[in-house]
This record gives sequence, C-alpha cells and structure tokens, in this order.
Amino acid sequence: MPANTYDGADKAARAIAANVSPRYRRLEDLESWASCRQYDGRPDWWTGGETEVPLWERRPCFVYPVVAVAASSNVDLTLGEGRFPSLSTKPGEGKGDGGLSEADSDALDALISDYHRASRFKSHVREAFLAAQGCGTACAIHGVRFGRPFNDLVPAKWGTPTFDNDGSVAVLEIRYPYLDERKVDGKWEVRAMLYRRVIDASVDVTFLPVEAREDGIEPNWQPDPAQLIEHGLGFCPVVWYPFMRGCEAVNRIDGHAIHENLRDEIHGLDLAI
Repeated sequence: MPANTYDGADKAARAIAANVSPRYRRLEDLESWASCRQYDGRPDWWTGGETEVPLWERRPCFVYPVVAVAASSNVDLTLGEGRFPSLSTKPGEGKGDGGLSEADSDALDALISDYHRASRFKSHVREAFLAAQGCGTACAIHGVRFGRPFNDLVPAKWGTPTFDNDGSVAVLEIRYPYLDERKVDGKWEVRAMLYRRVIDASVDVTFLPVEAREDGIEPNWQPDPAQLIEHGLGFCPVVWYPFMRGCEAVNRIDGHAIHENLRDEIHGLDLAI
C-alpha cells in the first residue's frame, strides 16, 4: 500500500517538507537524474490527450541513463581495472629531512596494501567518485568496526560539515527526515521522523529519533546512550569530496554534478527517443 494512503500521510508530507533545506532538495534533484527518477510524479505519456497535458510535462516512455553511463565511464577510465593509482611512500624522497629508509617504506607500503584490502578501499573510492559525479559531492566516514576498517558513504544531502582552517572536516552533522510506518489500534498510519548524528574529533553521537514538526521548529534532541562512541582520535574521521568545485563562494560546500547544466538537453533527448 502506498504511504500516501495511510492515516497521517498528508501531515507527514508537510512535516518532511518543513524539515528539508533548499540544498537538500537541490542535491536530491541532481541524484534523481543520475538514477533515472527525474520524471517521477509526472502524468503518463498517454494520459490526458493532446489538449490536457503538454508533451513537455509528461513522463517520457523511454528514459536513457545518460548520466549513469557517463559517470560509470569516467570511473572506469580513471579507477578501472589496471588504472587504479599505486600508492607508495617512495623511499629515497626527503633524504636529509628524516626521510624513510627502504625497510620502513616497505613496512608502510605493506600496511597500506593490507588496509586497502581489508576496507575494500578501491571499491569504496569508485563508489565515492560515482556518487560525487551524480550530485556534486561525496561524503565518507572512516573507522574501525568489529576490529576491521570500514569506509561508509553517506548521501551528501544528509550531511552538513564544518571545516577547519586547513579545509579538513572538523564536525559533520548528519540529519534527514524519514517516514515511519506503524500500526495503531489495528490501523496502519505513517508519521515523519527526524534522524540526527554528529561526529567530531572526539565523539560520534547518534540522537534518539524525534517526530518532525510541521512548523519546522528545532526539536529537543537527546543523545542515544546505546549509540555514543568516544573514539578519541583527535580528528574528525570524515572525508568531504566536492567534485570539480574549483574557486567558489565561501559558503558553497558542494561541487558540481556532471549533468548540472545539461538537464534540459537530457529531457529533450528522452522526448526525441
């Protein structure tokens, strides 16, 4: 059953709309073109007749995945089989400045290789590059879970970073609304909830979910003791990668999606096909 047929669906939709930022919507729109969902919600191609719904406003019968094809091609070109860059500490550099000996360099190279293998680093980088092209930014959290290194990609639209003077991430806040389906008095209903997590140089705090308000007022957040991690790393274990950002205004934190200025052309191609 679609969520919009549940009790409370209209209220939940209003609450979600009040709790997403313009930036969230902008990145979500870019993502929809990368996943061929850009026409969701439009009338069917054959609906309404010639005088009811203009062709330009209907959902094309064929949606060519041009963004996904282009992004995947770039990933294959730069990070594909036999093309992934080789990372090494390069013994011999920095001699006279306390440079590494050959033996130390070999040991570090072995550690890097083992870390990449255990964390699936190559696959992670490919996925991050793909995500960055799709919306302009990739956001990754690095750490150790159950004794093994991990790299988690987080949708950039969920994240809001605060940067240090050197450009590294000092704090990452992850926040997004979601629909919670539940059964009350024998009837299914849906409500809008908010998720929040904050990672800084010493702790990783996940808060208890709260119900989203229709007026968008900030709720009273309470940390979830079961999900409080005091990592004590001394730095925020987050990498923020803005694709092709270049020189931008100081308040722009995202890069540029590869199709950012081509959406009309992609739409025209789908209509022509």
